Amino acid sequence: MIDHGQDVEDVDEPRRTGRKRKSTTMIIQGHTVKTQNNYVLKGHSYSHGAFEADSMVQAWKPRGANKNAPKLNSVPKKRAAHFDDRLKHNAIVKERMAKDEVARMNFMTERISTLEPFVENKVLLALEQKRQNNDEKVCPAKKRADNFMLGVQPEIVTTELRDYQMIGLEWMVKMHLRGMPMVLGDEMGLGKTLQTISLISHLKEKGLTTTGPSLVIAPLSVLYSWCNEVVKHAPNLKHFRLHGSDVKEKENQKLTLTKDILEYDIVITTYEMAKSKEIQSLIRGTYFNLCVLDEGHIIKNSGTLISEAVRKIHSQNKLILTGTPLQNNLVELYAILNYLYPVYFTKPDSFADAFDISHNRIDPDMLLKANKLLGMFMLRRLKEEVEKLMPKKIETKVRFWNGRPWQFRNCPQCILLA
Repeated sequence: MIDHGQDVEDVDEPRRTGRKRKSTTMIIQGHTVKTQNNYVLKGHSYSHGAFEADSMVQAWKPRGANKNAPKLNSVPKKRAAHFDDRLKHNAIVKERMAKDEVARMNFMTERISTLEPFVENKVLLALEQKRQNNDEKVCPAKKRADNFMLGVQPEIVTTELRDYQMIGLEWMVKMHLRGMPMVLGDEMGLGKTLQTISLISHLKEKGLTTTGPSLVIAPLSVLYSWCNEVVKHAPNLKHFRLHGSDVKEKENQKLTLTKDILEYDIVITTYEMAKSKEIQSLIRGTYFNLCVLDEGHIIKNSGTLISEAVRKIHSQNKLILTGTPLQNNLVELYAILNYLYPVYFTKPDSFADAFDISHNRIDPDMLLKANKLLGMFMLRRLKEEVEKLMPKKIETKVRFWNGRPWQFRNCPQCILLA
């Protein structure tokens, strides 16, 4: 407790005027009162100094000194358990991210010739130096990915995957093992959602993700479809739908996102929610195992609010799902690659010079190089290339005569009807 009832010597620096400092308050029985109010009424007069200050005295300090020093007799607040659990989870994901960065650098050094037309000189120099230092070393991540064989689909997934879906899943797992963000560009109808759910299931089943969820951001039109697909194909995966219009529901979802986020395997939300300021801080507080952008070509313009919002989300790896080919210009390709690999693709100049319909710029040689570049990170398949289970088209020709089918041309009744 503090006794400010006496003159206190300035223990730090004296005033310039030399005048001593004197406090105007004192502590009496645990309460802070002004010194001028330390009086009692006796008869018709006031008697000052009626009460003695508490015995525990703390030296006065200048205003602003040691603002962060703990207060006397103060009890430190205990942090909530969910906060500590999330910090621990984030630390685990950060450690995996650091290892992935090393594996990613090794992947890029093996493909310098493909990257050269599209990256800055400083990036090329860093890659070349890294390659010279690691000429005789074998990257453990590369060895692990090369030796990986999927064999069977994840047990968590109850739907039987088709052959091409197994191939797609194996490709994504290999890319993940090498720390490589990726694009799954299968044509619409080939099951990109199922393959993504299978990837998340595999990572959980094999212990590649130990705690915490993956994040799926999708257009509102397919939000509930995503939730239904998770229940249908992998009912043992626990998912959380982060979207609602009711005020009470929103508050409950925020509370869940704050306290119970680590209990879920998948968080499914929309692009509108991801760019919402009140949700952004909650999403950024968690490091996700995988960040999936469904209809990911929505970020082809890097200057939009959605593009800026998704770039601030923390995740170990990234996956873009899109069945729409790139159009208009190669700057759209740059925007996607910059999201996936911001360290390597830093400027859009070379992309803009290669192909831009609006300015009638077309460089066939650079287009071929861009196609090869995209092949490093993207898997795209068409229905006619992979879907063997669909029945062949059966075309039936029906010939007409006099407004009636040809086979009835000699039928009297048909002639009468005609």
